[in-house]
Amino acid sequence: MSVGFHSLIHSFVVFVGGYQASATVQGPDFESVACGDLCSHPQAARESAATHTLNHLRNMASQARKR
Repeated sequence: MSVGFHSLIHSFVVFVGGYQASATVQGPDFESVACGDLCSHPQAARESAATHTLNHLRNMASQARKR
């Protein structure tokens, strides 16, 4: 299954003791927003947000196939 997307937006929140990243993926008929775990380094926060985003998109695709 191929899905195009219109935009991918990253953001960071800095907490005392860590970073948390989020990613928003917008497509023609969907939007996925996922926040990563609180991490001690910015790169780890980005990777965590990416992992959560991919898992959320996989779940959305799985639900769409069941319809």
